[in-house]
Amino acid sequence: MAHILMAIRNLTGGGAERMVLWTTAGLEDRGHRVDIAIFDPTIAYTINLPSQARLMILCGQSKSARWQPDTLPRQAYWRSERIPLVRTVPPIAKLVARHGIRCLTVFPQPRVLGWACRLAHYFEHEQPDIVFGNLGHSEFAALLGVRMAFVQEARPPVVSIQHLGLKSGTSYARYVRCLSAEFAHHVTVSHAVAESLSSTCHVPEEKITTIHNPVDLTSIARQAAAPTDHPWFSDGGPPVILSAGRLEPRKEFFTLLDAFHILRRSGHDCRLLVLGEGVLRGALEDRVQALGLEDQVSLPGWVENPFSYMSRSALFVLASRWEGFGMVLAEAMACGCPAVATDCPGPPEILQDPDLLAPVGDPDALAQVMLRVLNRPRNREEMRAKSAQFSVERCAAAYETLIARVLAEAKSQECKANRHSS
Repeated sequence: MAHILMAIRNLTGGGAERMVLWTTAGLEDRGHRVDIAIFDPTIAYTINLPSQARLMILCGQSKSARWQPDTLPRQAYWRSERIPLVRTVPPIAKLVARHGIRCLTVFPQPRVLGWACRLAHYFEHEQPDIVFGNLGHSEFAALLGVRMAFVQEARPPVVSIQHLGLKSGTSYARYVRCLSAEFAHHVTVSHAVAESLSSTCHVPEEKITTIHNPVDLTSIARQAAAPTDHPWFSDGGPPVILSAGRLEPRKEFFTLLDAFHILRRSGHDCRLLVLGEGVLRGALEDRVQALGLEDQVSLPGWVENPFSYMSRSALFVLASRWEGFGMVLAEAMACGCPAVATDCPGPPEILQDPDLLAPVGDPDALAQVMLRVLNRPRNREEMRAKSAQFSVERCAAAYETLIARVLAEAKSQECKANRHSS
């Protein structure tokens, strides 16, 4: 069985973070040893933390000071140690020699260098077999960290997990394109992300594997049955339309509010509840007031258990401008809640029905799709059955197959290098 490290910036309330936790749990169930490394002590998903995985909090003492020991999950370990910054120079010089001066635009960022130094200390002491990097440049920190901690023949392969489509011309796409060959493999959470990685960063198709994000059906069923204290689910009022996500521009909650307003003007009595927190809260509250929807729209903020809301809602709506996968749609389906979305990359692979999709940024079309589903409710058991294709078991099996392949390839390359050196 393999010793696996999953690296991610933190465990804030997002789909990528929940994917790491559920994938970790699935790999644990298959007998693997998994550590999760985070660099910022923000832990939102305490109820979803895998029971056996170690949560390695690679942070300095200044951040640990704001935590009380009894508030940390029992499987959390503080690791403030780091390798001296000067040891980043030789591996960066080798990467620049191999890929050009563009590499220097990635690594001078303080957080990447700092994370790499802490990861290198972890690598030297724990020696995992394989490393997965998720979001926030953690994959680049892992690339640098293994080169600081290991000689060429002993390095664990580093695999990047791409959660969002890459856009040509962005700094992140340039980083990936520059260093893509250094990764042993790339995982994408949807075929749409795989296409963007291949076309934008010229990554060969044989180095890309698509593994859809998992949903823990057992955990979701248990949490879906839990009570919710929002009054709209117990006052006998009109049905509730639900959405959830960070209150940020790409989630297009303004389009959702406009679509909801159109829906109500058409005579459909319903209410809208949006779970999440973010920089657009004030602007969204202003829009709600401008539309005269104060009594029909509620923004209660982030909740740790959104599934109790999903299981009681008449419809879930994702109005995003873009997604990598749209995990919240699969979660809603697992709760038996019908779901619709905008036709951005990701959601079509989940919903698999063009009648459940509306053009991005078109509130009139989105209102029509919402009305269609509300007028013809879908069987909730069918929704739950459809979500089984995204089970943790299927996801973990796919990762296990990929891990075996990557480790075999790394072993083969090591043998070839040894033969050449002798």
